Amino acid sequence: MKKVKKLLSILLAAVMLVCIVPITDLGIKASAAGGVAAKLESIRQVYPSGSYFTTDGTSYSSNSGSKNYLRNIPSRGGLTSGEEAANVMGDAWSCVAFAKYVFYNIFKTSSKSEISLSNAKIGDYVEFSGHAGIYLSHDSAYVYVYDSNWQSPPQNKVGYNTAVPMSRFSKVYRASNYNEIDGNNEPFDPKASGTYIGQVTDSTFRPCIVMTSMSGVANVEVAVWSEDDQSDLKWYDCLNNGSNTMYEDIYFSDHAYGAKVYHCHFYAYGYYGEEKYIGGCT
Repeated sequence: MKKVKKLLSILLAAVMLVCIVPITDLGIKASAAGGVAAKLESIRQVYPSGSYFTTDGTSYSSNSGSKNYLRNIPSRGGLTSGEEAANVMGDAWSCVAFAKYVFYNIFKTSSKSEISLSNAKIGDYVEFSGHAGIYLSHDSAYVYVYDSNWQSPPQNKVGYNTAVPMSRFSKVYRASNYNEIDGNNEPFDPKASGTYIGQVTDSTFRPCIVMTSMSGVANVEVAVWSEDDQSDLKWYDCLNNGSNTMYEDIYFSDHAYGAKVYHCHFYAYGYYGEEKYIGGCT
């Protein structure tokens, strides 16, 4: 379904940083780490080293301009939009925006706690003097990260295995759900018994799906559209009512002409990138 997202989606920070690091792409192999590594690799397929983390995917030499604000980055390749990430992580630009974006697409949470560098694992969030990135590995001289805007002059260019001098290291943080994302070994076997439309108001409606198995499921999303050509298709993360009924309140005004004719398709996603259509309603 992530390919469908790519085809169908219409494509300030608390800290202002000047993100310039002189060394990148040294070929240091990142340590293995299960599901986190798999998720990071899927992000790297969309934002490989040498690409640009900007609204239009081209070079942009400003550290704090609108083209590299997190909230303005469009969804690409099945990843979330920068706006969705900014709603959870807080808005940012340049290297901080990229680090927050990658962190959110791996863990879908802003909840994290500081750890020691000696205990760091791939996917952790690293802060430096004047820079931020996603931890890959380190040695006595450098911390190697997945980052953006590492070069001079700054271009908001993505780097992988960027070597940041150890003297610039400040802090590293671990996501609160790291072990869950990294080590979930349940088989991916989502099942649902049916869908229905729950509460309806003058402005919203609530598509619901009753899950009978959440085995290996990291999250459930619903695709909603009202137009036959799906031009107003949007994706929503579903909430759980506590009894494994997944739902989301949708505003009619978010879709074409505020139409009260709609289509809803639910998809389950696993911890290792699996996906499965699990039901729909109209």
